[in-house]
Amino acid sequence: MSQKKKGKVISVFSSKGGCGKSFYSTYIPLGILKINPEEKILILDLCKNSSVAKEFGISEVISNSVFDWYSSKGQKFKECVKRFGNTNIYYMASNNDVDKLVEWTNENIRVNREYFLRKLIEPLKDYFDYIFIDNHPSQNDDKSLYSIVAADTIVLATTAELSSMNATIQDINMVKEVQEAVPHSLNYFIATNKVEFNKGDKKHIDTFYDQLIYQGVKAEQLLPPIRYATAIKRNKLYQIFQDSKLRENRYVKNVLNDVFVHAREVMSYV
Repeated sequence: MSQKKKGKVISVFSSKGGCGKSFYSTYIPLGILKINPEEKILILDLCKNSSVAKEFGISEVISNSVFDWYSSKGQKFKECVKRFGNTNIYYMASNNDVDKLVEWTNENIRVNREYFLRKLIEPLKDYFDYIFIDNHPSQNDDKSLYSIVAADTIVLATTAELSSMNATIQDINMVKEVQEAVPHSLNYFIATNKVEFNKGDKKHIDTFYDQLIYQGVKAEQLLPPIRYATAIKRNKLYQIFQDSKLRENRYVKNVLNDVFVHAREVMSYV
């Protein structure tokens, strides 16, 4: 890898589970590569469910996890990073050890603890065009704060469910608090996933987006919805990536086209 990049960090966050954070963190990088195969992308998984590794076809117990990289203060990057097939997507998987991350930080970092992840990521921006962070669904977990402080852009994942939309409003307030406290430019976008137009989801989304605009969110911060497909829910990304019949499924194609649109938006605005 040549050292000519200055990658952008994108933290994918929601305080509510089931909003498609891991979907977004893994599919959007593929969309970016479809636009420009030369881009290099790193995904950091801060969710103990190991969702990123599972999407990429890793089912065994994860050793050399993202926590090992973090707790070695970045020294174990080569041991912890993995590559998705022959693509330019690299990732650091998580396991249950990621729950130790905040405790380790409190015990080992004396000053500006919330900036430590950002400090570790900084040199990686010379090697990767985009660095995605997949977060655990919690607003009270300091890992989420570390992730938001480390980011250039926050993608707030949501769905058309009322509970998810209410959580997004709280998440926006959390991001605004960081915007006021952290002395660097920090953008955010709303990404609505699992949308079923035939069940009336569009009406709910339009009402929600109007509410957000009334509260000061700009129209360009509201990304177009990503549709729902049962085949996406039932299969992991690596299976869809390898199976041409799955990719030709009409509903899967709709989702992949939506992903492609989002990837363009991310590349344009980040």
